Amino acid sequence: MSIIVWNCFDWIGFHITEKLLEEGEDVIGIHPVSNPQTEFLYGMVGRNANFTFYESLMEVKDKTDEYIFVRPTEEDENQLTKSIEKENYLYIIEETEKKSKNFSRVLNGSISTISLPPVIGPWMKEEEFQAKKDSEDWIYVKEFTDWFHSFMQTSCKKEEVNLLPKNSFIQEKDRNTIVFTDNLNRRSVVKEIEEHLEKFSFYYDIKGI
Repeated sequence: MSIIVWNCFDWIGFHITEKLLEEGEDVIGIHPVSNPQTEFLYGMVGRNANFTFYESLMEVKDKTDEYIFVRPTEEDENQLTKSIEKENYLYIIEETEKKSKNFSRVLNGSISTISLPPVIGPWMKEEEFQAKKDSEDWIYVKEFTDWFHSFMQTSCKKEEVNLLPKNSFIQEKDRNTIVFTDNLNRRSVVKEIEEHLEKFSFYYDIKGI
């Protein structure tokens, strides 16, 4: 079975795609917008035998039972609900508390909505990185993708997961809230991303997603 990643060249979607491929998963990437940045990222994974790319979900003929929608818009939801079978399992990854009502109507009990705190990592927009890097509230994208892949393997999945950065204060216990722990040197992570920005400066100079 293949796993479909919607918005596979969104910067978080790209890291999810890379992680799944590293784990030997068969991935179908969908990204409806083509530009020089998406073409560059496609070049980084396109030769992987386990990766297939389509511009539209309607083009997919392969049998699949899992979808990952990365930061879908409301317009995306309206279109995509028509293409999803009820037996499919769906993950929605958001950076906000917005709940996806359209998907929920179609897939009763077959959906996990994961709300993220601020995330930083390679390939994110430079202005977003500059705005987030000095905060203590971010999580590193590669730590998130490791956690997410493990979450996909669990047999009993929560319908809603709210990830919080470490040191978050929670007044009341909530079974849907997970405080994200890591042992990262945060300065080293910021430095790594700054070096990435410098190394791939041409990528950030071309038209964005």
